[in-house]
Amino acid sequence: MPDIRVKYHGEEYRVALGPPIFVEQRNGALISTGMPTINLADPHSGELRIGLTFDIPQAPLNPGLVLVGGREEGLRALTEAGVVKHTGEYYRSRDHGATFAVCDFLGLPERQKTTLAKLREAVGKQQEQPKRKVKDRDHGMER
Repeated sequence: MPDIRVKYHGEEYRVALGPPIFVEQRNGALISTGMPTINLADPHSGELRIGLTFDIPQAPLNPGLVLVGGREEGLRALTEAGVVKHTGEYYRSRDHGATFAVCDFLGLPERQKTTLAKLREAVGKQQEQPKRKVKDRDHGMER
């Protein structure tokens, strides 16, 4: 299947998925919605240029939903490409000083789905590995 191409602020980009973003909490726990990041990449080099989705753990999202930034232009580009569908709702983040469109993640061509599955599997294996115990040199305490 061909790559998904979009126009964003008059420039052509290729839609590319990235791994889910995990936010580490003070207690060391990692929190994420588990949804992939949706980025725009240079159509020739593949270099990532613009990230259009955001993972805010405090946002009350149901499974399968993503927060799309980039104002109207970001929402338009991903909607026209068939990657997301706007739910009609918005999430206002005071911490980020921005409003994000709440969208259903519709999926990708088969080749990109395989890549996403591999990313999720790798992240899962990485989280399963036990953490090493490190002794504090000064006090002999484990952290």
